[in-house]
Amino acid sequence: MADTNAPWWLRLDWADRCFDDLKASVEAFGKRHPCEVLSNRDLETGDYVFRLKVHEEPPLDWGFLIGDFINNVRCAVDNLVWEIARRNADPPPDRTQFLACFDHATFEKRRHSLAGLPDAAFYTIKMVQPYQDRYAYWGQWRQVNPAESPAYILERLWNWDKHRASHPAFFALGRETVWFNLHTVPEEASIEPHSFNVEPLHDNDEIARARVIPNDARVDLDANFTIEIGFGERSPIPGAPVMQTLIELRRFVREEVFPLLVPFL
Repeated sequence: MADTNAPWWLRLDWADRCFDDLKASVEAFGKRHPCEVLSNRDLETGDYVFRLKVHEEPPLDWGFLIGDFINNVRCAVDNLVWEIARRNADPPPDRTQFLACFDHATFEKRRHSLAGLPDAAFYTIKMVQPYQDRYAYWGQWRQVNPAESPAYILERLWNWDKHRASHPAFFALGRETVWFNLHTVPEEASIEPHSFNVEPLHDNDEIARARVIPNDARVDLDANFTIEIGFGERSPIPGAPVMQTLIELRRFVREEVFPLLVPFL
């Protein structure tokens, strides 16, 4: 049975409090209708162009809540790994920590960071490295791009927050919720999404463009967009949705990493 009063679990609980504070602030912000999507038709191409009108920018202090969450989630894993090594080694190690490496060469160069761990724990951590061809992702084995693995994303965000800057939040397009619908359509007319802006969004930025074929067809067009809160341009993952990313990182540690490592205590 897991010791819920252990430091690594308490850190995750604290990260949850940071997340809840951020979520409440984001929801209150959204109720003030801080932005809207405007549309017009490009007279040269006939495309429908959608732009973001910003009435209020996301608060800068969200970056500190994001950083607090990331730091506590990442440190929780380090706390657990160090405790495993402490119980296995005499004297206890000074610098043992969790590793998340983009390639095998980096892992081998830094394997001293896993000093003091029992062999089974060492190879368990090696198994979940981002560079592995097959990765335990939300309980299912699948092929994964190392840059998209939650372990590597967590590592990059953590290092950025420690050594460079906080994580300012911007608006971003929720691409999974975009749809277009034509009304009053000539029989020969059709529409296709032509481009989406996946970068952080600012006032008057073009967010999407829909192409009507033929381009001189007269149509009525409905469009649906969800504007989310995303990481900024200088972030390691610019434009990625903040809330969804944090939820995935939390799940990764709680449901993937901890179940694998806690048995070694």
